[in-house]
Amino acid sequence: MVVDQCLVDFGTHVVGQQVSRVITLTNRGAVGTDYILSPITTGPLQQTFECTM
Repeated sequence: MVVDQCLVDFGTHVVGQQVSRVITLTNRGAVGTDYILSPITTGPLQQTFECTM
């Protein structure tokens, strides 16, 4: 799997405002891949992951 960007910046926004960004996941392998995106729904809105580009 390849993701097109390591950092997704949602910028400054007002509480309750809906903000969205598009990222692209690409499977460059020969075998199909299953993936799950889990949104954060509570607490401080911060999620980190290891990204190698």
